Order: sequence, then C-alpha cells, then structure tokens
Amino acid sequence: MATSHLDYATCEPFRCWNRLESRPRKSEFDEVLKVAMHDPLWMLTRQWQFGEFQGEDTGSAVFAKIMLETTSVNKFKHRDGSITDYDETVPLETFVERMPVLYDVRFRAIAGQHWMRMLKKKSLDYTAPTPGDVYNHATIQNAFATVFSLSLPEMDRVNDSTSLQVAKARLLSNKLAHQAMTGLSGRTADGVAWYEALKATGNPVALPSDITGHPAWKAAFNSFVLDAANDFIAWFEKSHEHPGSNDSWAPSNLEYSFGCSMPNKGSSGNTVLDAKEYYSGTLDWYAFDLDLDTNGTGLAKPDPAAQEALVKTEILTVIPSEARFGGMPNSRWWEFEDGSTDLGNITAETTNLAKILLAQFALMYSNDWFVVPYDVAAGSVSEVKGILVTDTFGERTLVEVAGQGDANDWTGWTMFNFSKTAASEGKSGKTDPRIYIPPVISKVLESKPQESVAIIRDEMANMVWGIESIIPDLMGGGQSGQAAAQELQNYFKKLEREDEHPPVPIPEGVKLSYRLGNTVPENWIPFLPIHLPGQNRAIQLQRASIPRWFNKAFSQVRPRTAILREGMNNDAVAASHLFVNATDEIQNSPYFIFEEEAPRHGVIVQASWQRTRWYNGKTICWYGRRKKTARGEGASGLAFDEVIYIDYADQEALVPAE
Repeated sequence: MATSHLDYATCEPFRCWNRLESRPRKSEFDEVLKVAMHDPLWMLTRQWQFGEFQGEDTGSAVFAKIMLETTSVNKFKHRDGSITDYDETVPLETFVERMPVLYDVRFRAIAGQHWMRMLKKKSLDYTAPTPGDVYNHATIQNAFATVFSLSLPEMDRVNDSTSLQVAKARLLSNKLAHQAMTGLSGRTADGVAWYEALKATGNPVALPSDITGHPAWKAAFNSFVLDAANDFIAWFEKSHEHPGSNDSWAPSNLEYSFGCSMPNKGSSGNTVLDAKEYYSGTLDWYAFDLDLDTNGTGLAKPDPAAQEALVKTEILTVIPSEARFGGMPNSRWWEFEDGSTDLGNITAETTNLAKILLAQFALMYSNDWFVVPYDVAAGSVSEVKGILVTDTFGERTLVEVAGQGDANDWTGWTMFNFSKTAASEGKSGKTDPRIYIPPVISKVLESKPQESVAIIRDEMANMVWGIESIIPDLMGGGQSGQAAAQELQNYFKKLEREDEHPPVPIPEGVKLSYRLGNTVPENWIPFLPIHLPGQNRAIQLQRASIPRWFNKAFSQVRPRTAILREGMNNDAVAASHLFVNATDEIQNSPYFIFEEEAPRHGVIVQASWQRTRWYNGKTICWYGRRKKTARGEGASGLAFDEVIYIDYADQEALVPAE
C-alpha cells in the first residue's frame, strides 16, 4: 500500500496559530461578548449540588485602617556591662565594631603635616606686639619636628635589657618603617604625639611645656597657637571613630557581644535585645535575640522621657492593593499572565511539600493577599497592632497578628521576628510580632587586612595555633607575619655575629646529635588545652609561648597582633621610644579561647579599616574585625627528642635519623 508524504513527514512547517478569541459569524458582537452558556440552569444546579451557594464572606477589601506602633533603640550595653546612650549619629555597626587603633608612621606624619598647615593659617592673623615676638613658621616647624620627632632608637647591647633589645629589634628589623622614619626624622612632627600631649594637659587643653620651653618659642604665640590646637583636636577626633575605654569585642569568643534596649509604651519595662554572636561584618535583625531575663542588666528600667520621645502610635487609612508577582494568575477576563514565569511547568513529587505549597499559593490564593506600603525609619522597631478591613458589602473585619501562640510552640511559626535567648527559654510569653530595622550601612569600603590570625588545630602536636599571617607594617598596611618573623631572626643573628662569639664546634667523630626540641616561626602562637575548674573533660585553650634564645638567655615569644595580645601589658607611659616598649612582653593575665571557637576547619580573624557615608552625609572611618572560616587543620612540625646526623662540612644537622 502506498504511503503518502504526509504520513511520515512532520507538519511543523505548516503549523499556524490562531488568536485565542471568539470567532463570531455575525456582524454584531453583542451576543458574543455576553459569553452566554448553552444550559445555565444545569450550571446553577451543579453549583447548588457542590455547595457553592452556601454563604461566604467573599467581599473584596476596599478600605483599611491600620494601627502601627514604632519605637527606637536608645541604650547600648558594652561587653563589660557599661551602658551608654545611642542616638544614631553613627551606624550601629560602627558603634559595635570600632576598636583601638595602632597609629602608624604614615598617619603620624600626615597628622603632623596637617597640624603645621593649620598653624600656618592661624599665624596669618597674628600681629607681633614687639619686634622680638615676630612669628617665623620655618623656625617653629623645626621646633615641633625636634620635640615631637619620628626618629629611630639606637641599639645598646651593653646597657639595654634583653626585653628592651627585643622591642627595639622588632622596629629596626622592619625595613619599610626603618626607611620611612629615617627620611622623616627632623623634617616632620609626630602629629599623634602632639595630640596626646595636648590631651594630657587636661580639659580645657593647654599648650604642653615640651614645646613652650623650646628656645624658639615666644609667649606671644600662645593665643593663636592654642586656637589652632583646639581645631586640630577636633579634626583628629573626627578623622576616625574612637571606642574610648569600652569596646564590644569578646576575646574568648573571637566575636562581638553587646546588647541594646528600646522603650515601650505604658508602664512596662524596656525591650532588651541581646547580640552575643556577631562576627560576620554585616549586622542585621537576625543578629538580635529577645532577652526576657533582664534582671541586673540595667537596660530594662523604663524611662518616661524616652517613652514620650521615641514611642509613637500612628493610624493609617489606605485603599489596599493586591500583591503582584511574575506569573500571577490574572482575575480579569481576556487578560493573559506574564509568560516569563511558567507556574504550570512546576514538577513536584508528593514528598516535595515546599513546591506544592508554593504552587497552591501562586495559583489559588495569590489574589487573597494585599499590600499596604509603609516607610520604616532605620533604627526603629515596628509593630502592627491591628488592621480593620472594610469590604464591598460594608462589613468590617479585624485582622489580628498571625502567630499568636507561645513562642516555644512550633505552630506559632512566623518570619522576621525575634527569637528568645537561651536564658529566656523558660520564660513564658507569646511570640514577639515586632520587626527591627537596625540603623546599619548598606555598603562599605574596606581596606586590605592589617591583621590576620588563623586559629587552626594541630592534632600531631595536640594543640591549637594562632598563626599571625598578617601583622601591621607600621606604615598603614599589613605585612607577612612569616616574613617579619624571619627578618627578626636575621637581625638577631646579625647582632650575635657582631658580638664575635663563634658557635661551639661539634667534636670530631661525633656522628649523631640529640635535639631536645625544635622550634617554629615566631608568628606561630601556641594555645594549650587546659581543664576547666571543676570539670573532667571540658577544656579551654590557653595562650602559651615558644621560647626564644637570644642574648645568651631564653625569652618568651609574644604575639604582635592586637587580636592575640589580649591580657598583655599595654602601658603607653612606659614606652622608651616610639613603637618601643619593653613592658609589652609582660603578661598581666592569661588569655583563654573557648574550645568550640577552634573547630576542625579552623577560623580566620581579620582586622581592617572601613569607611562609609552615613545618611546625614557624614563620612565615617573605623577599625574593625570580622571572623570567617579557614581551610582546615595544619601541621607546625614541632617535634621533641630527635636524633639527627651531623655533616662535618658545615657543622649542621641534615636529616633526622630513623
């Protein structure tokens, strides 16, 4: 039997499309637009049979009144428990993260040059009372560069103590800082030293005797120089954020810990929010937990003045508009949906409940949702007290907040609400329906890390190491901690060679040598497991130190980053020179890290400069830290009780003996 061409060939080239519309056979469209049914009585009967005539509230929302209550955060609690006011002059993120700053050589020189420019500008209005009181800017500039000098220390191998020699060696082995301070010495004043000398005179500030006692100084200069000094102090304190004596960094947790509160309406106490685990560098509502255990915090005490100023109640009168999204079914006749979203192509198994619920909402219940736009100020906590909706039938319905059950009940699940703190779990109370928009920044410029410490596990050595991979280079940036440790060791060897004390030779015929233990680079700071008091298995990690052999004596290797220097001495008055302080080697208190803060994958803690512009137009700079995940375990190579072969050509050990 013959087969035609159309039996096996595709008809794809001949496919054509018609518009999905009625095709009337008459010239008048009145009957067509009625969309008449052939048997309307049958349709009505079927509707009655399936119960579709039962009374329902199917009116559409045409009018709504919404009662809103807002408040704002006004109290801040630091890690040490001290409480200060917060007024959003700076972002909350900055208020939390800002840390003390190590003023490097670059910033000190910039501050000194800025001071001399301010002084020269003020001197233009100065009139000498006598010919002997004429102001010479070049002479005064040299006086400041001499009194507040950026000079290098001199190493005294005879009179300096070992700790002082180590402190000087850390600076002198830094090639970048060494070159910069050599070029700036006698040419530029140390602006930070000048600022600290002014602040040390008290409030109000006075000119320090270090400069007024200089031979080039005249008493007639005091008036306009003091005016310039006050302007310089204002500039210095606005150049970056200063944490003062309080900060929110929790060193044992390697993260920030703080709390804040906001007033409530009525006689109830303040709402207290707790944030104990903030480390990501992006502060948002999910970092806060509701603290119901407020005994002794000092944040829960009500303040009538703050309640009146910050707690506001507002009633909105709006016409609700339908919530819209791509692919949403349209309720109007002859209107097609957005084809970019194909909800009909969703494939969901019977066990995939999330997809099924999403498809059911989008296809069946999406037109039941309405949107009421409302602008919420940053830093405010908002709560919808209730919504009164009027439908097309004139009926009014009060819509209450969803999730009214107890906060511990899984059926009371909600989104974007506060969770309770662990200490508040036993407290009774319903789910808090408020939403918090913290006053934080959306974008920030961040410098390269000036400090970076990797906390890793070393299972072979049965300890944890804090590896200072990046340390401050004293020039406004960071340098390799490994390279800095090697430069310091090379400087120590250079000093030992200058002492002309040759090493003791190994006797001829000795083939093996016993080594009690090797060492690791100085940027590897050990942490040893220590049992908690009264515990058999629970441990903490305590900072230890590797011994250093220098100047015919052992000394302890101390960390060089502020991240790991918690508990170390920090007495600026005891400094013998800029960046040289022998008392920095003294440990005032031990430093512990919780064992769970050093997981198997390790963590990295970094510190860097951050800069942003706040909504009031103010440019804000601060020095902050953040924590992120490392890349796994490490091996230090630390070993004890080794037997090694001897090479008589260079008197050095070769390969450990098996």
